[in-house]
Amino acid sequence: MGGLERQSQNPTTDLLDRLAETLDVHLSEVSVQPPRGATTPKHFA
Repeated sequence: MGGLERQSQNPTTDLLDRLAETLDVHLSEVSVQPPRGATTPKHFA
């Protein structure tokens, strides 16, 4: 997970599927593209 948080690694589809299952959400909710022009919130930068 650290590599994902630092944006040094890309998630696999298996990892996204497991995250969605753990969070009890549909896979599409953890793999959406941000809207065009969106910026990273300061607390995530």
